Amino acid sequence: NTLLSALPDTVKDTSGNLLQNVKSTAVATFFPDETSPKLAEFSFDLNLGLLTLVFDETVRAQTADPTAIVIQSDRNMSTSYLDSFRLTDGVFKLLDSTSLTLILSDIDLNYIKQATQVASSANSTLLSIDSTMVDDMSGNDVLTVEYRNAIAVAKFTEDRTPPKLVEFTLDLNLGRMQFYFTETVKSSTLNLVELSVQKDSTARDGILYDITGGQKLYPPIILAIQSSAFVSVNDSTALTISLNQADLNALKKLENLATDKNNTFAAITTFFVQDMNENWVTEITNASALQVSSVTPDTSSPSLILFDLDLNKGELILSFSETVDRSSLNVSNIVLQHDREQSADGLLSHRLSNKSYSISDDGVIIIVKLYLNDLNEVKRLSFWQPM
Repeated sequence: NTLLSALPDTVKDTSGNLLQNVKSTAVATFFPDETSPKLAEFSFDLNLGLLTLVFDETVRAQTADPTAIVIQSDRNMSTSYLDSFRLTDGVFKLLDSTSLTLILSDIDLNYIKQATQVASSANSTLLSIDSTMVDDMSGNDVLTVEYRNAIAVAKFTEDRTPPKLVEFTLDLNLGRMQFYFTETVKSSTLNLVELSVQKDSTARDGILYDITGGQKLYPPIILAIQSSAFVSVNDSTALTISLNQADLNALKKLENLATDKNNTFAAITTFFVQDMNENWVTEITNASALQVSSVTPDTSSPSLILFDLDLNKGELILSFSETVDRSSLNVSNIVLQHDREQSADGLLSHRLSNKSYSISDDGVIIIVKLYLNDLNEVKRLSFWQPM
């Protein structure tokens, strides 16, 4: 399958005579290409997620395998796995050439950004490859570049693209919010006071709440949330926070806000969080807020934490574990009694009448103003005396 044709003016003899016409002459001796291609250099664009490999001869793009590529921080063979990363996927631009361009997968690109030891600068970007990485046009495997002989990057482009918040969820049952970004973000830079939750995408009716704080959680969450728990955090494309009790109760108190998907939107300033290269997140304004992807409603029953009784003011102060609806309060279900042995209708107990009423708004603390007859009956009985 190797023939040669040539036109008469291809060459002349020393007397100036033109070459006789050559048409499809078969090769006399053929020596196939048995020389392996060699990786000459590479460049890495962390901003666009592109890895460009340059070889000393044309290679067949269809044979390229991204999993045969290792990006590493140095040539130290004792380096831990944190200082190197073998690609797991990616798409090569299918053009046979001396140069191949790989579009890294989002998973690989975000892992590299998360592993700050690798490819954080030109000095920490080296590359080694297996012989299975690509073939030349004759099917010869590329020469292996071993770990200890890794090639330093020829051109490195740092990440200059701001991350974007693309999705968030709200769990009112557990008091958690989870945020999903276009790339790995640095959890230590998360600033919750730059977040607000609002009723609609434009906050046109002014119903919104500015978050005051919270606790960052390790993703994925593996521990139950406790107010005093210390939970470590990792840099990731997804960050989860536990809302503090004040924020959670404030959200529950506001009517028509954050009760379902249709009235839960988030806005953030650019100072909400940074990516691994210290690019601040893209702002989402109150005028174009992001709608929640899911809301888990509050299905947990509130509990009475403690109560106080002020016989001077004639007030019963009830403290609950979460915001309660004061209009749902049924005062006649409340019984004051001398001790735990007393029945609800015992001699040393008193059931409040429905003429006692709440004088407070929705909240974690409900103040009941005792009706005069209730107050006098409580005073008459002996169970309020110190034991």
